[in-house]
Order: sequence, then C-alpha cells, then structure tokens
Amino acid sequence: MLQQEQLAMFEGSAMSSNEDSNCLRADGAPNPLLIETALPSRTISVQGTAERYSHGKTPHSMHVWWARRPLSSMRALVFASLARVASDEDLQESFDLCTALARFQPLPLGAIKRARQVLGDGRVVLDLFGGGGSIAFEAARLGCKAISVELNPLAVFVQRTLLNYSQSAEELPRKVSRYGLRALNRLYSDTAPLFPYRSSGGETVAYFWARGARCPNQECAAVLPVTPTILLRSRNGSRTCAVFAAAKDEGCFEIRTSKAERSRYPDKADRLARCPFCGRILEKDDLRLRNGTFSYIPAARCVVGREGKFYAPYRGEDLPLDTLIEQELSAIGGVLPSTELPRWSGITNPTVYGIVKHRDLFSPRQLLVLLALIRNLRVLYREIAAEDGLETAKSVVACLSGLIDQLVDWNSSFSIWLATNEQVGRSLAGPGMPMQWTFAEIDPCSRGPANLWDKLERIVHACELIPRFVDEPIVLSGTATRPDLPDSSVDAIVTDPPYADNMYYSVLSDCIYTWKRLCLHDVFPEDFALPEAPTEEEIVASARRQGDSDRAMEFYSNSLRAALAEGYRVLKPKGILSLIFTHSTLDGWSAVFSAVIGAGFAIAACWPFCIERKARPRGLTNGAVHASAVIVAVKADAGDMRWSPDESELDAGLSALRTVLQEDGWSPMEIGLALFVQRTGWELRKNVGTGKPRDSTEVRDIVEACYERTRETIPGFRLKSRRSL
Repeated sequence: MLQQEQLAMFEGSAMSSNEDSNCLRADGAPNPLLIETALPSRTISVQGTAERYSHGKTPHSMHVWWARRPLSSMRALVFASLARVASDEDLQESFDLCTALARFQPLPLGAIKRARQVLGDGRVVLDLFGGGGSIAFEAARLGCKAISVELNPLAVFVQRTLLNYSQSAEELPRKVSRYGLRALNRLYSDTAPLFPYRSSGGETVAYFWARGARCPNQECAAVLPVTPTILLRSRNGSRTCAVFAAAKDEGCFEIRTSKAERSRYPDKADRLARCPFCGRILEKDDLRLRNGTFSYIPAARCVVGREGKFYAPYRGEDLPLDTLIEQELSAIGGVLPSTELPRWSGITNPTVYGIVKHRDLFSPRQLLVLLALIRNLRVLYREIAAEDGLETAKSVVACLSGLIDQLVDWNSSFSIWLATNEQVGRSLAGPGMPMQWTFAEIDPCSRGPANLWDKLERIVHACELIPRFVDEPIVLSGTATRPDLPDSSVDAIVTDPPYADNMYYSVLSDCIYTWKRLCLHDVFPEDFALPEAPTEEEIVASARRQGDSDRAMEFYSNSLRAALAEGYRVLKPKGILSLIFTHSTLDGWSAVFSAVIGAGFAIAACWPFCIERKARPRGLTNGAVHASAVIVAVKADAGDMRWSPDESELDAGLSALRTVLQEDGWSPMEIGLALFVQRTGWELRKNVGTGKPRDSTEVRDIVEACYERTRETIPGFRLKSRRSL
C-alpha cells in the first residue's frame, strides 16, 4: 500500500502546483539554470572521490548496492539542476553555494539551509533509475519532493529503508544498536560449537579452504585440491603459503614461508593441478558441469594472538552440519531458496562448473551461520514489535538486515583473501562472479576481518546520518519506461542510468535478495513479493539476452530512449534533464546520446567530473574509465536555446579545459574523454531548431566524427571496441 498512498498524495499536489513565475526573463524566455551555465566540476571531483574512498562514513554503509554515486556530488548536481540565475551576480552566488554543497566532510549544514531557502518549497526531482538512492536522498535533504523509480527489488528495499522506513522510529540509532547487539550476542552463543578455535591459543578469525575434485584417473580417484597452493601473506618480499603436501594415498596442507615461494600452477592456463599420486593432470574440462560435487578441503587458519597474526594448518571439524541446517530451516519455517544463477559464462563463471543455485555459493558452515542470523533477526522482529511497536520493529529490522548483506558478500565460498593486507575481499564486487578455487571463510562473530560487530557499528552510524525529511521521498517499484506520474509534473530529472554492459545488477543483487527475502518476506510482503529480480525489462546491454552484441546495444539505447521519452512527458516545459554517464566504448556513448536526442531533448551542456575509485582491482588491470560526464538537456525549441560557441571558441574552451584537467592530474584517457564529450555535446546542440529529432545513424556519425577530432588532439585517448557479454 505504500506506493499507492504516496502516488495519490503526489498527484494531488502536482495538479495544484504552479509554474515558478520567477524563472522568466523580461522577454518571456526562461532564466538559465546554473547547470546550463556553470558547474564546480573540480570540487565535485575532489570531494566525490574523497567520499568514495571513505569507509562507513555515509548512510550507504547500511546495505550493499553497486556503483552508488557519492551523496556530496549528487547534492551539488540536484541544486545546480534547480537553481536559476538571473544575472552575473546570481551566477556567482549560485556557483559558490553549489561548490559549498559539494563538500563531503563536515556536512555543509549552513549551505544546505541556504540552498533550501534559494530553491523554496515544492520543487519535484525525479530519478528514473534510483539504484542505491543517492539522488533522491539529497533532493529530499534540500527540501524537494523526491521521486525515485527502480525496477530491481533489492534496490527498492534499500531505498525504502534509507528514505521511508528510517523515518518511522524515534531514536533509531539507539534502538538499532541495542537490538543489534542482542541479535549478535545470541548469534555468538549459537555459533560457538561451530568454531572451537575461537579461544584456543589466540582467536582464529579466518579459515582457508580449497575446492577438491577427484583425480580423473579412475584407478587413482584421489581427492585433490584444484589449486595446490594458497597465498596467505605477501609482504616485504616474503610469502607465506599453504601448500598441499602428499603423503602416500592422502594429503594435507603445510604452512611454508619463503622469499621465493610460488604457486604450483602448470604452464598451460587450462591445466590446474597434477595428481601427486599418479601424475595425471587435472584440467578445466575435467571440472566443467560437475553439478556442485566439489568437496571442501581444509587448508589453514589465520590466528590473531598477542604478537599479531600467524597461520596454522587446519584439518577441519567433524560436525553434523546437514542436520543443523535442517534444524535452522525448521525454526525459520522455510526452505532453502531454489533460485538459480544465470548460466552465463563471463559473468557467472561458477555455473560453468556446476554451481548453479544461490545456495550453492556457500560451504555448509557458512550456510549454517547465515541461516542462524536470519532466524535471529526474525525472532528479534517479534520481540521489538512487543516492546516498541510494529513500526519501530520494521524500521530496526530493515536496517539490521544489512548484516545479511555482509555475510553474503564477505563470507561465501567465493570470498577472496587479500594477501598483501591480510583481509578478506568481497565476493560480489562485480561486474560478475569469477570462479574461485580457494576461498577464505571468516568467523563473523570474531573481531577479525569483515566481522558483524564492526558492521553493526557502521549500520548504527549510517542511521545517525539519516536526517528527518520534511517531505518523505517516494520510491516507485517498476520500470523507468512506464512511471505512473502526471504530465508536466517534474521540475528536474537527475538520473544515473545503467551504463550499458558495465554492470549486470540483477545477477549480483539476487545473491543477496534471495536471503533477505527468506528473512523479511513476512515483514515486508510488498518489497519481497518477487522470488528474484525481473530481467526482461532491465535496461542493460546483454548479448546473452538479446542474441548478439549489436542487438544488445540497440536494445539498451531504445529502452533508455523510451524511459527518457517518459521523462520528457512528465517534465515541466522549462525543466531540465541531468544525466550522468560514462563508458569506455564508442558504442556506449553513441547509445546514450542517441537515446537523449531520440527522446526529443536538446543538449544544453556537458560537464566532466571524476569520482570513480581508481584503486579498484578491475580498474587497475583493465584500464577502466574513471571520468564521467553529466549530459544536460532541455525541453525547448531553438528560441529557448542560449549561446552556443563557434568553432574557434570551442577549440579555445577545450584547450583551456585540457590545461585545467592536466593540472588536476587527470590521465590522457580521462582528459580525452572529457574533451570528446564536450565536443560531441556542442555538435549535437547546433541546429536544434529544425524540429526534427536526429535519428540514431546521424547521431552516431556525429559521435564518431567528434571522437576522431579528439584523438587528433589527445593521442593517448582511445575508446575500446568490445562485444557485450
């Protein structure tokens, strides 16, 4: 009922609202918006990057979502998309205020208060692709009516927790802390029998396992670790490894430290291990489509003692895990999820080796701990409802469900170990799920890596950072191509759509959603009605879904155009579209520019900024693009368009921009992307008064020509040519 009630209230207010009469010049044309004229891109880049590198310092630390934009950057973009400037003095004041709003820490409370005065009441901001909720959150903070549309059910729940459910409980941080500690203390006690090494000669915080497979030689049939060496520590030229040591017809792992220890991989990439008993080589083809029949071979454990971390051999425990799992399911009153990972080589590589269900992602003990947490949260919900009321119970448990995210992401049989800093790494970092032949299992109730006590502290701090919204945002569950909103009811569309084939959100999100649903389906039936995320309407480019790479990019562009056409319909006549985008291919940029122009918009400006995390492992190895752009477009005919530079002015402007970006340390690739987007926006802006939207072929020709011109200026700039997965 939440969505219907919110929509009814919005439609009533939208129909009674009037156009802002102060936005017009004396000649009847609109005063320009700040984002059409200027944007503090440098501050947005610096402060946004600082926020991306922070840990546990924003409300986003409550739940897991991917590719969320920094709150500070979105706050500045929302303001710039709403603030009109009537004079040079207005322009400078608005620019300075926007710069102040882009500050990450401390929160610029004075600037936020001033911005709310400047914008006034009743401004409506729409995000067609809500994701983790950054744009709606900051629009609401600035006093706007924020509307967020989102197809993915996990993202809908994340947003509603952040924007709606958090508003229903008094003293939310205190109650989340109090009840969260109750749940974790119980979990610690419940799981004590599973971790006998908790207090044995130091605290064991992590366990290391190798996947085992039988030797393909039927006369041998020994169980072998697919990877015989596990790197545990790599510092100062010294490497500590767990190494498989064979002894007659059985084997175990030994801990070895050496200056030159190396993994025992064969030279050929498709060969994994050689059987020490019969000499047969174990190859990848021997392991394909095994239907989850790998065994788990214990290798080592990480112990934290008085003198620091050390590693010891690990032989495993003899525990009735299957029986204990059945007992947990009986207490929960449910069954293990039957949902499957998509069989999608290159994205979900575990399926190539027969690991096809979401429940197969966990070893038995990991699964048991996850189920114990789910049971404890369900019990806690009933207790909170009895002690503090139903609404408080919903608010608290929605926030505490972030503990499930933590376990799924950092404690599955695909969680990696980062040997250089001796920490566990995420299994769902994206964009897909690589196959892992060894993994680190944590004791989540220890004080070691990725423990739940630290996660609870982050959740509590996230609650402390959520303000009380004067106008509670609306989160609409559904596709961006059919938002149920009135015509001409939105002042600005500020949105961050999926970036074509950069990320397949449903693949990753279902790994968490499946378990949240088991825990919370009875509490939030509207949010968890679907067994898994819908994919047919997911606006991404996938050759697997659309047949081939060309049709995949065509589907993406057409679907994005359909969503933006709906945005055109609901946008007020003098409103603005601010669309954030980046991509490393020419096809990606052609697709997004074609979508914007094809929906009827005219380009008003393009602004570069750089807020991506450059230290991402995938970014370092694959030359990922770190620069982004906000494409600004208007609903206007030629008479409404303002100054557009001629060729010489454009060249001078691009040269000046290049100098600034070089001073700021941007790479040639990032500088080239910024100049390319600026030039393309200008070319598409020219001659907009014809009344005829450009078709995709014409747009692509313009994009390609601008790309070639930019490469003449920046030799180090090169967009990729790749096939979508």
